[in-house]
Amino acid sequence: MFDKQTLFEARTGGYHSYRIPGIVVTPGGTVQAYCESRQGRGGDWDPIDIRIRRSTDGGVTWYPARVVVDHRDYGATVNNFVMIPDLARRRLCALFCADYARAYRMFSDDDGATFSEPEEITPILDGFRDAYDFKVVAVGPGHGIQLGNGRLVAPIWVSPGTGAGGHRPNRDGTIYSDDGGDTWHAGELVPDTLPCCNEATAVQLADGRVMLNVRHSDLGTGLPPVETCYRAVSVSADGATGWSEPRMDFALPDPICFGSICRYDATRIVFSNCASHGTELAKWARDRRNLTVRVSDDDALTWCASRSLEPGVAGYSDLAVLPDGTVLCLYEDGMIDRMTDTARLTLARFDLAWVEHVT
Repeated sequence: MFDKQTLFEARTGGYHSYRIPGIVVTPGGTVQAYCESRQGRGGDWDPIDIRIRRSTDGGVTWYPARVVVDHRDYGATVNNFVMIPDLARRRLCALFCADYARAYRMFSDDDGATFSEPEEITPILDGFRDAYDFKVVAVGPGHGIQLGNGRLVAPIWVSPGTGAGGHRPNRDGTIYSDDGGDTWHAGELVPDTLPCCNEATAVQLADGRVMLNVRHSDLGTGLPPVETCYRAVSVSADGATGWSEPRMDFALPDPICFGSICRYDATRIVFSNCASHGTELAKWARDRRNLTVRVSDDDALTWCASRSLEPGVAGYSDLAVLPDGTVLCLYEDGMIDRMTDTARLTLARFDLAWVEHVT
């Protein structure tokens, strides 16, 4: 089974483009698809709102998009919206940042129909400062996870903001909550043995440990060398502390772009990213194309099946799994004027048989 549909189309709804997708399934079975809705020319620092679409039939049909975070309320852009379904409380916790400097959290107790007023949690980020002095901060993007013990975990990255684009160098880590998102704490940062680790995606392994699958880059400003363009992984016993030194997974080529990892069931994990090392689309980056979905049956040590979901220009993607085993992938699809001028956000629905080429 495989089908896809457009959820957000560039140059519509009063926005230049829609980027940085995220998708989750609520404890009640409602699908939440969300993104940065960008004005201006669609850049990271342009005026950005967060918009959401909801589906109550497994992603087949969708309610119209609505704004849940308006940048005008913060006097700055807002970015990196992350949702975490809390199965214990049957609620959604959401995190986001403003101006890449302040962090907020909010809740929904009605499957995403409404949300509480955002509350600032920026002071908890001071827990990172002993290890790394930073000015720029961003949670996620994509989705966070809930561990088997109830802990909520969200990847985060921080930067002193002195390098290219104001975002480099950088390091990643996690923030976590043990009370359903009421209070948050800074975990530890991943060891700085691989430069510029950022925009991680998390999954709990079968033995309870937590793995971060990490985007990273070199410290240069031009085209990154191909030998650095692979995903990296780091593991923690509790999703917060004691992260292992990051190592590259040479089975996962990557053009330095956000990817997504998600537990499918007790024995399998799914992963998506642009598996490309091409150099045709931009002088400053490798090509974001060939969005590929992979399956692992050994806790992401190896990948037993894969299939290209979008051979052409793509970008950021995020994964979720429905109760019936259908996989949802919301991804940046196509381009208009340049590689990061995303044409649309597309939702693909498929089963593992499609990934495994089983008919």
